Amino acid sequence: HLDLYNWLAISAIVRHRIRDTPLHTSWQFLRQSVYSHNGFLHIPGHYSITLRPSPNLRPWVWYNTSNVYAAWAQLISVIGNTTIPPHNLPFVSHDLVDITRQFLQITFDQFYVNLMVAYRSKNMDKYVYIADKMLEILNDLETILATNMDFSLSCWLEAAKNLGRTPVEKQLYEMNARNQITAWGPNGQILDYATKQWSGVVVDYYRPRWALFLQMIQKSLELNQKFNEEAF
Repeated sequence: HLDLYNWLAISAIVRHRIRDTPLHTSWQFLRQSVYSHNGFLHIPGHYSITLRPSPNLRPWVWYNTSNVYAAWAQLISVIGNTTIPPHNLPFVSHDLVDITRQFLQITFDQFYVNLMVAYRSKNMDKYVYIADKMLEILNDLETILATNMDFSLSCWLEAAKNLGRTPVEKQLYEMNARNQITAWGPNGQILDYATKQWSGVVVDYYRPRWALFLQMIQKSLELNQKFNEEAF
């Protein structure tokens, strides 16, 4: 039986090379939240940001989201620790970006739920306010992801192209790399096969389709018509 409490405590020290109470606390909050799933049930991603926008999404998680917020706040406080060895700073950066990403997508889910309440109650002012906040979250997500190359679309595409030995092969591999994370298959038969919250994907793929969705939903409210999901 693995003692996750102690394993994560030691892992955090090794990864960041500091003995820091907020750092330790941060990882224990993650243990109690995103790492808390037990059993053999397969849990696919149900976060709204990477799902195709629809009025019928049902975002859900199996943990208390306040623990992710707490982990995020604790890790932010670690950033000012000047005793972290330079070799370990990339790990600190990666973890902070990753937890911030999780924080933002959970927040986006909560806004989405409230957006649909505003839509169904025909509360235009509330709808516009929430829609603006959702687009802000997508902007913030792109900004934070762009600070770390571990979360970069360009790295994925360059790696794919570098496997090609000829210009034609490079173009083919890049096309397939793009398709896998958007509309895979010769004619896009498998939509959103490998959802990736990467800088470049968020700004050029997820945000534009959410912006279109929000715009068309608002138009249906203005015209007092049912949202045409097929047209969207």
